Amino acid sequence: MAALEDVGKVLTWAVYVVSLYGSRDLGQRDRWVVQVEAVPVELLDELDLVAAARAEAQATRNLLPPEAWQEVVGNHAQDVADWVRTRLRAGRANSPSVVVSASKGSWAVRPVPVLGIAERVAYRALTDHILKRTVPLDRSPESYAKFLTGPIQYGHGNTKGLRRLGDSPISHILGADIAAFYQYVDHQVLRQELALQTGMVEETDFLMYLLEEVQGASYGIPQLLDSSDSLSEVYVRIVERDVVRRGLKVWRFNDDFHIGVASYAESRDAIDVLSEAARRVGLNLNESKTYVKKFSSYVLDHLGVSVDSDTPVGLEDVEAALADDYSAGDPQAAIESAVETINSISTDNNGDGRINLHHLGRGELRELKRALGVFTRERDVQALDLVPTLYVFVPPLTPLICNYLVAVNDQEGDRVAQIWDSLTSDALSTVVSEWQSAWLVYVSRVCGLLAQPQRADWVRRQKIRQSGGLLHAEASLALATIGSASFDELDMALRMQSEAFAPWYVLGIRALNEAAPVGAERVNAVKGSSPLYRILLEA
Repeated sequence: MAALEDVGKVLTWAVYVVSLYGSRDLGQRDRWVVQVEAVPVELLDELDLVAAARAEAQATRNLLPPEAWQEVVGNHAQDVADWVRTRLRAGRANSPSVVVSASKGSWAVRPVPVLGIAERVAYRALTDHILKRTVPLDRSPESYAKFLTGPIQYGHGNTKGLRRLGDSPISHILGADIAAFYQYVDHQVLRQELALQTGMVEETDFLMYLLEEVQGASYGIPQLLDSSDSLSEVYVRIVERDVVRRGLKVWRFNDDFHIGVASYAESRDAIDVLSEAARRVGLNLNESKTYVKKFSSYVLDHLGVSVDSDTPVGLEDVEAALADDYSAGDPQAAIESAVETINSISTDNNGDGRINLHHLGRGELRELKRALGVFTRERDVQALDLVPTLYVFVPPLTPLICNYLVAVNDQEGDRVAQIWDSLTSDALSTVVSEWQSAWLVYVSRVCGLLAQPQRADWVRRQKIRQSGGLLHAEASLALATIGSASFDELDMALRMQSEAFAPWYVLGIRALNEAAPVGAERVNAVKGSSPLYRILLEA
């Protein structure tokens, strides 16, 4: 028995029977034995947990409704940081993320994980600390414009004035990206690269422990988080370096690659080189997005003008076209352009509209996103009547549509309510995903639409529709804000649902107590269960 105890100490394994800080995930009840890695005080002193908490409170995840806890965390960043520090010092196991399936178009979905507050703060703090001396991530529109113009500038030798397209040393452009990039980042490869580039071996090990617990696997990084974007850049640079060392001319933005070659035959070799470099780190190219284009066609695609290989093109024309494409520009001009976009939409399968919703391409989807972004930014109501059509025909636009409804609610509250009613009608109930419904529940809560019983009934049905996950959490919070939930329901969900969604239920208890007091004793009992619960309830 003594020998077994010694082995246990060496391996730092511990048995958790009762959670240190509140509820345990239902899905974790079979993981009674977990590897405990307490973060040493010396490392904790170097982590800026307060800055990480503030940054997560301001972070935007464009495929998910804004998390209800963000304002509280932003206002109490020091308290949250102290709580996260205690968890890390105690070696508290991180809770696994919960994946929400967001629509990408057609039948494709993007897995978007929801992480607990502690996990997100610790993830950012560790990542920022490890990467503090590396080249910062640049995912700006200007950086993307440079990615697009790079092959054209190189093809024209960066010479001012007019050159013929046929004079370019590049004859073809290979375009490719990585399939399911974030999902297949190998933790061991990432660990080795981070240690090599930063020298922070122990710090990297703790980051990998966190990632493995959050992912529930030794691969993958959670999407739509700033920290993951930074880590993905470190990872994909391995592939880029490999290709550049083979003598190819490469331009890259995130996991999108453009490679310039002198002949079509060379493009085939370039595909092999890029594919091999990706496979070395456990990745594969996306076959559906791999293509080879003539240089003249590439220029045409990014200029939007009719040219052939003998048409002179100036670099300033390219830059001006892209600058207009990716900057807000004059607000009135932006609105006029957005109106032109929505006026060109056709829903007739055989219609002649420039944007046919039955056959929507990536370029047309990008135009619609840009137009909705303009209407939202300027709080312009000219697209309101089109919302139901876009919601049904183009599910990937759901976040933009819902943010638009929220933006114009103050000036067109009655119309927004009518549109929300149409989107939640029985006629659409069979074609709307749980992800879309979660967005609509969010709209109902922040726009104050639930005073009418039939709307609250719809939200209640959504709560029943999903026994757990984002939709259940959003619906529970929305109902609590109007006093249409019970303490027992919220407390049971807090105990049984994933810890990632605990803030929704705690905030629901706070909202319910404000709408219809449930008793100080019960609320205080929840406060005493976790420092996080106390922060959320006392905010």
